[in-house]
Amino acid sequence: MQSTTREIKILVLIFVVIFASQGACAASKEAALKALLRPSPEYDAGKEKDPFGDAPEQSKESQGQDAQAATPTLLLPSMNIQGLIWGGRFPQAIINGKVLRIGDVIEGAQIIEIKKEGIVLSYDNRNYTLRSPAIIKLENMQNKSQGGQDEKRH
Repeated sequence: MQSTTREIKILVLIFVVIFASQGACAASKEAALKALLRPSPEYDAGKEKDPFGDAPEQSKESQGQDAQAATPTLLLPSMNIQGLIWGGRFPQAIINGKVLRIGDVIEGAQIIEIKKEGIVLSYDNRNYTLRSPAIIKLENMQNKSQGGQDEKRH
């Protein structure tokens, strides 16, 4: 009698699993059907220019005029990095004798990022990377040592 009760429990469990999986399949089918029936958004610019379309070709004369009319790009002001403190919560840089943090502005350039390799600045709507003095010094030392080895080979 115990074996039949056990078998019945197993059969009931199997039926529950089968019906539960069919319900899950039906739910996923229903979700897929709703997704198919959902209206897809469409964009109609009317007479406006298509931003993704091909640009109209310009004559060489008009290209020259456009180049002359463009505003000249400003050069990044001279800046001397004396030190960097990166990592941690408040990275800092010493530039032109001033201790600065991310977001500070010096010589019209805003500090965007301070990292081991250098400083990223935003100036005239462009980003510039000023390399760390330690990195530059290391590269110069490597170049000198490679130059000396090259001379010995000749």
